Amino acid sequence: MLGSSFRRIVAVSAIAAFVVAGVSAVALLKLRDNALAEARNSVANLSAMLAEQVQLSARAIDFAINETEAAVAADTPAAFASIARAPRTAGALAIIADRRDAIDHIEIFDAQGRRLACSRGLADHDHAAHDAEVVQMVAERDMRARIGLLRVSEATGELVVDMTKPVMGAGGEILGAVRVHVKPTALVSTYSPISAMAGRSYALFTRDGRVLARYPNRVSLSAGQVLPRTSPFYETVAAGGGVYETISAFDAKARLISLRAVPFSDLVVTVTTLRSSALAHWREQAVALALATALAFVIAGFLIRALRDQFRKLAVKEAALRAQSQALELSSQRFAVALESMSQGLVVFDKDARVVVSNARYASLYRLQPGSITPGMSAREVLELRAGHGVFAGASPAAYKRDALSRRFTDRRVDVLNDGRSILINHAVCADGGLVVTHEDITEREQASQRIAHMAMHDDLTALANRALFLHTIAQLRSEIGRAYGAIAVILLDLDDFKPVNDCHGHAAGDSILRACAARLVAAAPHAHVVARLGGDEFAIAIGLPALGDLDPQALATHIVASVGEPYLWQRHTLEINACAGVAIIDDADLSTDDILRRADLALYAAKAEGAGVCRMFELHMELEALTQRALAADLAKAIAEDGLELAYQPVVDADTLDIRYMEALLRWRHPLLGAIPPLRFVRLAEETRQIADLGRWVLQRACRDASAWPAHVGVAVNVSALQLAGGDFERVVREALAETGLDAGRLELEITETVVLQDKGDDLTTLRALRETGVSIALDDFGTGFASMSYLKRFPFDRLKIDRSFVTDAPRDTGSAAIVAATIQLASAYHIEVTAEGVETYEQYQALRAAGVKLMQGYLFGRPAALADGLPEIDTAISISSGHRVA
Repeated sequence: MLGSSFRRIVAVSAIAAFVVAGVSAVALLKLRDNALAEARNSVANLSAMLAEQVQLSARAIDFAINETEAAVAADTPAAFASIARAPRTAGALAIIADRRDAIDHIEIFDAQGRRLACSRGLADHDHAAHDAEVVQMVAERDMRARIGLLRVSEATGELVVDMTKPVMGAGGEILGAVRVHVKPTALVSTYSPISAMAGRSYALFTRDGRVLARYPNRVSLSAGQVLPRTSPFYETVAAGGGVYETISAFDAKARLISLRAVPFSDLVVTVTTLRSSALAHWREQAVALALATALAFVIAGFLIRALRDQFRKLAVKEAALRAQSQALELSSQRFAVALESMSQGLVVFDKDARVVVSNARYASLYRLQPGSITPGMSAREVLELRAGHGVFAGASPAAYKRDALSRRFTDRRVDVLNDGRSILINHAVCADGGLVVTHEDITEREQASQRIAHMAMHDDLTALANRALFLHTIAQLRSEIGRAYGAIAVILLDLDDFKPVNDCHGHAAGDSILRACAARLVAAAPHAHVVARLGGDEFAIAIGLPALGDLDPQALATHIVASVGEPYLWQRHTLEINACAGVAIIDDADLSTDDILRRADLALYAAKAEGAGVCRMFELHMELEALTQRALAADLAKAIAEDGLELAYQPVVDADTLDIRYMEALLRWRHPLLGAIPPLRFVRLAEETRQIADLGRWVLQRACRDASAWPAHVGVAVNVSALQLAGGDFERVVREALAETGLDAGRLELEITETVVLQDKGDDLTTLRALRETGVSIALDDFGTGFASMSYLKRFPFDRLKIDRSFVTDAPRDTGSAAIVAATIQLASAYHIEVTAEGVETYEQYQALRAAGVKLMQGYLFGRPAALADGLPEIDTAISISSGHRVA
């Protein structure tokens, strides 16, 4: 009621305010229109007076023209010219011009446009000039007076406009013309006080919009220019005059303009006033009225506000009474909704441990009927009701009740019920001693946490422990050495032939083998504390060994290797996989986890060095050898950096001419302490320690630099490691070596082993093809010893095949070896590939291979690897000495 009464008062006040505002707005508009009308009348009156003054000035000019015509009146052109040239005529013209301020000077022309007389006198050249406007007027027999363009007077420097009128003879013939040069500013100068009024200006135009004069003249559009064709000026001129409003072309301001045409002439006058000046007084009135209205609104606002405050106080009291009556009902409804909307079960006990309230979710969690938990029930009765329905935690219902009632009610716990569910229980003590207890089913959350924890510690593919869990288990077992265990055994297992099988049969086959291998490991080591997959095809087992136990770790590892080495069946294919194992037995609890793994890894490394299916136990000398290898690797890095390596060269000769075709570069390292290190050892060390790229770069640079000093027909052959080729920048290294040494690419041969083609890496073969396109030759070394060589002759166009020395040695006596050599030559010939026989040591081998068709040979018969300090060797002499024969 109070609110509606106040709203009615506000509504009436608002209507009254709108009426006052409307009346004020109408009054302001009316005052504005009156101000504009008054300004229009003012400029109209001024323009009328100005037009009359200009008309009077124009008549004076007409009189001057008439006087001039009378002074030169004649019947014929000759008489006209004679009178005009008379000295008295010039004097008369000067008198006529001087009597009128608006006239600058007066001129007389004959019908041919020649100037005959001037009020200022004539120059000598004036008689020869012809005025174009006079000539045109005579030709067109135009009897009207013409107003010319505004220009600057040559005599006075002032702006003048020409008014030209033809002179008629007695017979109607045009004898010539009179031209009066008028100062347009003089026509309107007597009204210059108009411009002194604020915002006022006046101007003189021709009817075609040319500006003749304007006061004031501080404007962008100057005298002599033409008004824009879009100006309302032209419509008003056509209408005979009037008042219009526009943006002035002179100062770009809004103006009220009154236009009047000067009777009996082409002249037009305008008087203007700024629109802002016309409305200046109105703006003062508007501001005063607006302030008065605003003041009235402010006073009314204060009154309404005071009235509103009174009504608000009354409304607050009324609302407080209603709120008090609804508070209990609303609170009860909210509590009921919140209670039943909870995802947790809730029960509230008073200080005597009796139920105050509970929700339906609490009952459903414990398989109870809704409404079975009633206010007033004791906590014991609730527990008995739950146990009675077969829902409890612990060994038995009795134990569950006893344990639950003996706990403090302020803890947070998780009960695992007998049906497998996990219930999170939280207790909160109230200020009055009561208790609020929430029960939440977190079974899915617990299961998800367990799954995540399992995934973090186990391998997805095999379900075995991963490296993290394996290391954690080793740390636990190590801490028990001397207490629960006398020692621990760590077995590392590596699959030898897994990659070729995986590449050949696909990842699905590889995954199947890994899962089957994991199952065999678990079955072969039932007492293991952890069986793990460390990554790829590497597995590990850790076992705690009791002090008095009879478990033999080496025997167990041997059994595991044998079990893993059993054939695998994959889609009707029988796959063979071998394994090697390294075993480390640790009885020192102070040994770190890293040291334990390193010992097992050293044992595995030793096993792999002996071949497939081998199991080795860790021995202390292995650690010493590992330290030695690390020191040797450091020395190798130093030798590469400090140019401490050497290249020996062995010739590859033409079998027919014994000319050297290539020199094969063979790497040598003479250690300052250990002496000569076998190439096989330090090259393998470079591969294992990731120095092969630096080593290969050094060999390429040195070999290309040495070869650049040899005769142009002798090339150099360089062996390339599979790891060096797979480095990613091998092509760039080769190109840089050729560019820096200046060696022609056709003189470089790169020898690769079957390992490269067996790995079937597309990037490696792409690199070799790119180098071959530059002219570099590619040779396949040790051909015939691998099972994949034949197929790759078709897939990659090698330039040369090098027959392995094992076939060369027996070629003179063994028909099988000779047949292999012959087949190789025939196969290579079909693909246009040259064949090189390496390891030729006797004259008999040379003869047999030459007879078989081998074109290139290499071996001790032609020279041992040596440094070329003295230049290239003499091959024919070497053969003569070693065989006692000369080659024909």
